[in-house]
Amino acid sequence: MAFTSAKLPPPSRTVVVDILTRLWQTKRNTIAFFEQWLRETKDGDIYAGLSVQLADERRHLRLLSDEIRALSGHAAGVGAEKAVSRPFLEARSMRDDLRRICIIHKGVKAFTVDRCGHLLRIVEPRVARLLEQIAHDEDRHIQWADIRLSRRLNQEERRQYGLLVERIDHMLTVSWSKDWTQITGRRIAL
Repeated sequence: MAFTSAKLPPPSRTVVVDILTRLWQTKRNTIAFFEQWLRETKDGDIYAGLSVQLADERRHLRLLSDEIRALSGHAAGVGAEKAVSRPFLEARSMRDDLRRICIIHKGVKAFTVDRCGHLLRIVEPRVARLLEQIAHDEDRHIQWADIRLSRRLNQEERRQYGLLVERIDHMLTVSWSKDWTQITGRRIAL
């Protein structure tokens, strides 16, 4: 998805808190899923990579909590978490590490990078720095995933996994649609 170049008005504090809460919920789901995945994987390379990424996810969760508290005066809530958790439910149902990588890294993390990129230009500088840090770390995690996938997938598997990633992207787009409409002032084309 390309970022729009149109200048948008700054969003209200409430909308920014809602968006940060959505990111917080995504991080919370990612942490719970990584903890489960680490107990289940037999692949030492994946175990090592996820262990490092889990530390980043916990740091992101803490930083998002701090920012939400600073903007709203209270901690992040769990409202609307069900919609965000759908991709994680699908990933939990998979037993194949490569499918899980596709869902989480090529789906959830790529979506997060895209959303952070859109938001960077319209939020206050302190929030933008946080989003930039999250996007940078997520991009590093995606690169780790790309290396694993490029070594292990043939052309047909890449096509099938691409369809899986499209389905995850659609789930996330739907779950973000209300918040995203408030930020951009436009409906998302589904």
